[in-house]
Amino acid sequence: MGKKSSSGRWMSEHLSDEYVKKAQKQGYRSRAVYKLTEVVDKDKFIKSGSRVLDLGAA
Repeated sequence: MGKKSSSGRWMSEHLSDEYVKKAQKQGYRSRAVYKLTEVVDKDKFIKSGSRVLDLGAA
């Protein structure tokens, strides 16, 4: 077999990520929920009922 493409490698790593698995199990569409929860708990600057858009920037 040949080498995996970089996107194939990324997908493989992504699907084996513990937070991706946890998010899927809990019905979330993205693992970003855990980062946002941490920010909300720590800094308390997002009010209840607010909407957040994760742009996925690295």
